[in-house]
Amino acid sequence: AMPARTASFAGYPGPVALFGAGTHGTQAAQIGMASTRKYGHLDTDVYSHVEWHTDMTKAITKPPNATTFMPTIDCGVMAPAENESAATVNDALRAVTAMFTEKGIIPVCISDTADAVVPMIEGLRQVTGEEYFLYHLGGNTLMDSEDAPLTQVFRRGLNRNCLSVGNRAVSAHARQVRKQHEVRYGDYAGLAWKGLFTVKDIRNQYPGFLVIDVTALDPAFAPGVANPDAGGMTTRDLIHLISALRGTRVMGALITGFEPRYDVLRGRGDDARPEDGLTALAVSKVTREVINKCYSMSVKTAAEGHDMVRQMVSQGKVPEKYPD
Repeated sequence: AMPARTASFAGYPGPVALFGAGTHGTQAAQIGMASTRKYGHLDTDVYSHVEWHTDMTKAITKPPNATTFMPTIDCGVMAPAENESAATVNDALRAVTAMFTEKGIIPVCISDTADAVVPMIEGLRQVTGEEYFLYHLGGNTLMDSEDAPLTQVFRRGLNRNCLSVGNRAVSAHARQVRKQHEVRYGDYAGLAWKGLFTVKDIRNQYPGFLVIDVTALDPAFAPGVANPDAGGMTTRDLIHLISALRGTRVMGALITGFEPRYDVLRGRGDDARPEDGLTALAVSKVTREVINKCYSMSVKTAAEGHDMVRQMVSQGKVPEKYPD
């Protein structure tokens, strides 16, 4: 059962359903969810914070005079049964994504594997029949073989086009897939040379699906990944790129790449908690920014957004010193 909407929430995107899923285990999903819950009260970069919604019998109501409102349903972790196959897990992911989409809820998943992108997009298309623009931010291309997640998305015709940003390890197969499917890309070496903060608006006119792979980050910021590769982004870089995404709306998102067994924990002995690991903290922050993007996605450029805020200030809809 999902919570009902009240009239005050009508016309707003969402709510977001945050859940974890694992094909090869649930540790990444469980720790990623735990860290997001623990630090979910902190503001995002645009001074909004997650409104956790755990009571399924309580309707979602927009608080009076709220400038930002990001209700997020904590749906827990989908734990596969013992010896359950990856195909069965994918079927469940497809069904859950379709169920959320039918109810107007935006599915956001933390998963141990990027393979989850295929059933999630299939679940979306099963309900809407729409083509999606795929935003991929990650150090790995996810196109290194015919079985690789994004290769499968392209081969099955599940997306309209794709923008892949931040790649550092680009194989010959990945370059071939990019060419065959006209993938737009911005490898990190080129972005870093030009200056990543010169990227202001990554814009298209189609509904989008976000795939955020924490391998985009340098191991100094996210050591808990399977194949660390030095020379990646800072956490600030990745947040900037998420904020620069433009489109009509976010239909769903996947945060992946986290391998808790390799994470570096804060504290020692009993004081060292997995949800406080360096990578877990990065996953928590990125997840909150993705949830914010689900509510704030717009085709407006950054400059147009600032003009809109100034107009709202002049109309008295937001405080005069409302932050940018």
